[in-house]
Amino acid sequence: MDVALLKRIDVETTVEGFGPKISSTFFEAANLLGALKIKGYVDIHSAIGNSPVIVTEKGRALLRDLDLLAEEPLTRVDLAVLGNIKGGLRDPKQIESMLNVSAADIARSIYRLNKKGLVDYRLKNAAVELMLTAQGFEQEGAEVRQHAAMAGLKSPTVQVVAAPAEVRNTVAQELASQEISSGERAAIPGHERLIAKSTYYFTNYWYIVLLVGAAIIGIMLAAQFMK
Repeated sequence: MDVALLKRIDVETTVEGFGPKISSTFFEAANLLGALKIKGYVDIHSAIGNSPVIVTEKGRALLRDLDLLAEEPLTRVDLAVLGNIKGGLRDPKQIESMLNVSAADIARSIYRLNKKGLVDYRLKNAAVELMLTAQGFEQEGAEVRQHAAMAGLKSPTVQVVAAPAEVRNTVAQELASQEISSGERAAIPGHERLIAKSTYYFTNYWYIVLLVGAAIIGIMLAAQFMK
């Protein structure tokens, strides 16, 4: 939010006229500018009618540093952030929580993605709302999933798909533990479910199978003897 606000401030910015620039009320805009002043990013010159807002050297230094970082190649965190936005997360705080990455790092990633034309944002009701650009939509894909998975970052769009052999090896356990959804169950042919389930139970409960088999044989022998 701090960076987004600083980018909206120009030489003509006043406290009174800042609200419409960020689609917020006068009181919300005044509170946000007050927070920037406390952090040392802006100065506010009180005046009757219009109170000019000036970005301080600290604020300008922050934007310069971000511009330099934006020239660097995309990182794994950047790609994970991009994947989360495509997955439907629009609030930077949600992405911060999802990835368990610091707010400062998320802000740097969003700034870099924005400068590279992959992500856009808008300010509304004192909040930042993120969205993909067309270029960002094309960029996010297999590369995003690969890099985010390598980084061990969780994302709603990062799904590691197991190879067919790995799927077959785990189907039995999933079926036995009832962890497979009805939709997934329907996608597995009946004979494969039967084979997988039988294999699972025989592998893990072979001793019970032997006991049951021995009992059945004993009953059959006893029946023959009684005849």
